[in-house]
Amino acid sequence: MLKKSLNQGLIVLGIVFILAMIINSITPVEMFSVSAQISYATFFIVYVGLMYMKNIKSSKS
Repeated sequence: MLKKSLNQGLIVLGIVFILAMIINSITPVEMFSVSAQISYATFFIVYVGLMYMKNIKSSKS
């Protein structure tokens, strides 16, 4: 379950980073500052936690 959740989280984080690179090249927004990196890490942890809980709930059914 945890491995599946981590894989899903890494895929979503990769998509977020690709979008961030596109937005960063178009606009002068700082998408890779220290505070943004903390936000990405927090998003990853929360997303993996939610997917893990969802996967456990669906496997019990």
